[in-house]
Amino acid sequence: MLDKDRMNTVECAEYIGVSRTTIYTMVRHKEIPFWRARNQIMFSKKVIDDWKLKQQQDVMTGS
Repeated sequence: MLDKDRMNTVECAEYIGVSRTTIYTMVRHKEIPFWRARNQIMFSKKVIDDWKLKQQQDVMTGS
């Protein structure tokens, strides 16, 4: 069964509109929520949506 909420680095980069290199940098600096499945970096679409909303709110409030 495929989990439609799960994304890999390429899918996440496309989803948020950045390069794959940027995703790897964000992961390395723990700037984006992720988990590892063995040696693969994975992202939850719902968690990324929540994270994006918080990022936008932080920008709006100057946090």
